[in-house]
Amino acid sequence: MVGSKKRFETNLRRWNELVEIHVKSREYELEGFKAGGSSLHTIELEVLGDMSRAGAASTSNATSAGTPGHGRGWAHV
Repeated sequence: MVGSKKRFETNLRRWNELVEIHVKSREYELEGFKAGGSSLHTIELEVLGDMSRAGAASTSNATSAGTPGHGRGWAHV
């Protein structure tokens, strides 16, 4: 358990070190995302379907599926 906690803390620390780089990247289009835009490709949007009624639970699940919002790394953005 100690090794697992250390790996998590190391990963979180590194993630937080990289946040500023990613925030400034045009690839993420952060301002557009904050304004309601999407970075998903057409095929991804088709698979997901209409998410406008998904609610907080679906949003939480999406962020824990490996997207940038996962963990605490982007909490201060």
